Amino acid sequence: MSHATQGDTKDLEGRKRQGMMVGMQTSKEILSIDPLSTTKIAALLGVLWALLGWILNGVVIAVFLTGEDLGDLPPAFAVSTLISSVLGGFIGGALSGFLGCHVYNFVAQRIGGIKVMLRE
Repeated sequence: MSHATQGDTKDLEGRKRQGMMVGMQTSKEILSIDPLSTTKIAALLGVLWALLGWILNGVVIAVFLTGEDLGDLPPAFAVSTLISSVLGGFIGGALSGFLGCHVYNFVAQRIGGIKVMLRE
């Protein structure tokens, strides 16, 4: 066995004794999350949820108002609902992602972060 291989084996055995490795998995802890990347993803998810809600609301309205006179609803109603739901989903998603990320980072510094098992 070469010197580098012996050192790697000792390091692996040391990590196993500390409970950090099981087989070829390593335990890691998420201590901080980048707020900007979280905000972008959460805003996108907010828009997707808003679009889904808009479509489902349209289905519900169509089902419950079958046979009713839909002429009372102005055509701009559908467009304004779409715009407001997408804009609201974007802003709500961005705010919740940004604030949630900062809360997680604050808490993780004090009591520790989420622990995950990763395969090497």
